[in-house]
Amino acid sequence: MEHRKVSKRILTAASLVTMISPWIAEVGRTHMRNPRWPPHSKQHDAQTIALRTLLGAASVYFVHRWTGDWLRNLAASGTLGAAFWIAQGANILFPGTAPVDPDS
Repeated sequence: MEHRKVSKRILTAASLVTMISPWIAEVGRTHMRNPRWPPHSKQHDAQTIALRTLLGAASVYFVHRWTGDWLRNLAASGTLGAAFWIAQGANILFPGTAPVDPDS
């Protein structure tokens, strides 16, 4: 039973980082408040913020869900929580992308 508590704590912490960190990193002067960014770029950034918030919240929901099979809930939580981070790692494969902004 102890492994369930540890799993819940780890997934909850990772989900909270997924939910909260974009509000810190993405809303600053290098992104949403950057006057050089066109509105469409800001729209994509806002979409990323919303997606991370929703994925993190869904992950927290499944890890703390009382109904259903515990392992399936755990798998759903882990999958939802990891989805953004997998996409974040894969985004460098697209042409013209970079892991940091030149002006940051």
